[in-house]
Amino acid sequence: MAKEIIPWVDEVKKTRKLTIALDESIGKLSWAKAFKNGIDRFNEFSTQTWKLGVTYEETANATTANVVAQAKVGGFRFGWSNDKHKLEEKDMKFDGESVHGLCSMLYGKVENPATKAIETRLVKAFIFVPGKPLTSGKGSRLIGEPVRLVIAVHEMIHACGLGDEHHTTDDVFSWPRSRFENEDPNDDRVEVYTGQRKEVIIAGQKRSAPVMASMPPIFLNKPTQDKIRALWTV
Repeated sequence: MAKEIIPWVDEVKKTRKLTIALDESIGKLSWAKAFKNGIDRFNEFSTQTWKLGVTYEETANATTANVVAQAKVGGFRFGWSNDKHKLEEKDMKFDGESVHGLCSMLYGKVENPATKAIETRLVKAFIFVPGKPLTSGKGSRLIGEPVRLVIAVHEMIHACGLGDEHHTTDDVFSWPRSRFENEDPNDDRVEVYTGQRKEVIIAGQKRSAPVMASMPPIFLNKPTQDKIRALWTV
């Protein structure tokens, strides 16, 4: 799609809520805690901290859910349709051992009830997370809950209506760098560059080094907040 941000259909947007269904694969492949915590954190931020204008609500009905989350162990074939809209089935390349998710958004042509004009709107979103996400390097292992939480919230932000073109560089909606410092998965973190630098001494010489921020805790900077608010302003 174009780089413009395309909002959800009006009937969803007016509710200021996205229903999300967690596929059985989410539980089987150890992602349920990350998504349930992610929903809680997103809603807390949206209602108490940043006033984003939208919250998530879990539902068991994947057919009517606005967003469906699944875990995949590798490439897969995917498509979806209802009586109004269709996502053509195609082969999806996916690395089930990576630390990156994917959000596939279904756009459709709908009539604007106010102007009667036919417009493009977001009608459903599908989140895919890696079924066996591994740390890098020798002795790799499954990543811990802290990094899973960051991945889940990142993809939930995509499902609000933001595409890859709308990524930032310095918050949870960026491409953060994973940090696995020891064998304890609870210590796993991701880092983002804050845009600032500091002076350090390396081998007796002054050098300039980037200032990094660690997540969790998860945070959104103003550009991302503003994009979400703009999408959900009724």
